[in-house]
Amino acid sequence: MIFFFFFPFKVHQFVTRRLEQFLMDKGISPEVVRSVLSERARRPGLATKSVYKMESLSKGELLPKVVEAYSRPTRIVRGKDSNVDVEVDDQAFETNEEKALWNTYLSLKSKIHPDMEVDDFVEASSVLVEPLENFFNEVFVMVEDERVRTNRLALLKKIADLPRGIVDLSVLPGF
Repeated sequence: MIFFFFFPFKVHQFVTRRLEQFLMDKGISPEVVRSVLSERARRPGLATKSVYKMESLSKGELLPKVVEAYSRPTRIVRGKDSNVDVEVDDQAFETNEEKALWNTYLSLKSKIHPDMEVDDFVEASSVLVEPLENFFNEVFVMVEDERVRTNRLALLKKIADLPRGIVDLSVLPGF
């Protein structure tokens, strides 16, 4: 009985490793391959298409900006003890930069979904670059007021989670 539960995992793992090696043998960077497969390995056709698109994007100027934009929120919320799975309370915002970032997130979250093309994701995510830069230039996240701090962390967590199901940007250079 254990064999039947274990077998599909082994097959999936085998197919993923073969696909990974196949794509790297085609000259695609290991970071690009792993960034896509970590999120889309269960869909080999979409993963392969996404890897080729990511490889092309990696040679342009937009992807590094998007990777950098997502890196700060992800690093800040990673490993935090506070409960950042709480809902964001827009009434707790103290700055215009928080409000602008929240509004950008709200408009973006309806456009991003696990089935979307990776280049469409990168293009859509480009709207985060400026509001995130403004937020980090003007807002101190780890303030003493627990309600404000938790709310800011919750906002950053929501942004950091946007690429899920599409690509793991933390694997890419510049993260």
